[in-house]
Amino acid sequence: MSNIKDTYYPLNPQKNELPIYPQTLRYLSLSFPRTNFFLEQIFDKNSVFLTDSGTSALYIAIKNIISSTEDEVIIPSFCCENVIDAVISNGVKPVFVDINSNLTISLNDLEHKISSNTKCIILTHTYGFNEDTSIFLNIKKWGDIDIIDDLSQTSFLYGIDKISRPNVRASIFSFGLTKPISSIGGGGLVFSKKSDELIKSIPKEKFNNVFVDFKNYIKLYVLQKIQKYNFLKKEIKEQDKLNKITQNPSLVVPKKMNVFREMLLTSKIKKGNKIIRRNKENYDYFCQEIINKNIKKISIFIRDKNTVPNYLTIILDKDINRFEFSKYLSNKGIQTTWNYYPLHMQK
Repeated sequence: MSNIKDTYYPLNPQKNELPIYPQTLRYLSLSFPRTNFFLEQIFDKNSVFLTDSGTSALYIAIKNIISSTEDEVIIPSFCCENVIDAVISNGVKPVFVDINSNLTISLNDLEHKISSNTKCIILTHTYGFNEDTSIFLNIKKWGDIDIIDDLSQTSFLYGIDKISRPNVRASIFSFGLTKPISSIGGGGLVFSKKSDELIKSIPKEKFNNVFVDFKNYIKLYVLQKIQKYNFLKKEIKEQDKLNKITQNPSLVVPKKMNVFREMLLTSKIKKGNKIIRRNKENYDYFCQEIINKNIKKISIFIRDKNTVPNYLTIILDKDINRFEFSKYLSNKGIQTTWNYYPLHMQK
């Protein structure tokens, strides 16, 4: 990807000029905790375990596979930094693999990075775009390697993205603010094989932790309403973004999901089909608007029928000021957000 690296990984200024608006949040309500049952119906009653976060779910999935500190876990270089936290917290080595121009993992680079120490590959389906199905089909040709299928950014739970996924050891879900089904946080883990001893060792999440997440959600929700109705005309800025990138990974300490978190999450899951339908309509509408306006020097990813992306990803030519373009969109009521900062470029 060296020829397009600057397009995907543009340098950020020390001070972020772009107004960052809060995620579109909806009101919260409580339902009888049925998230576990919901996942079991989709996955034919495979082993389901709910956690306090998607990162915790990923940590447990890795822990269930590795056997030595010499083990290696392959991850795409361009993905959420919490993925590397989960790997390093398990005391094993992360191996970065490049991505293609469509954000999927590079098969060519993947084959070069696999070694005798490779224990698993984490597929992240960045922004909701499906990874190459040949990885699922060919994984065992490369050795005794498992796949952890991170479905956090996909719409898999609602009949979308149901590509063939053989040879998956565990599937991961996250329900944070930026996910298709967003709540105050939480994660889900579906095993094909699991260690009962490992699961029993995971402590329960304390209510205080849930309450902190709940308060933060409400604060963002109120702030969003204030901005929407212009009660407070003030830009929200995220400053010194590069300085906020962690130089050391965060230690992951997994917890079993608290029942109050599950009650909030179950309520959101019940509305999932409606949320996904709106996401699909919004995505298609905005793509068509860009096409109709004939905006030059940008590229967008047109979704296929099996995908409802989590974000509409726009790629700008190098001579376009990305911050001015973001302001142009924000003036039209379109929220923008940053790309991930590539993991291999972090120290």
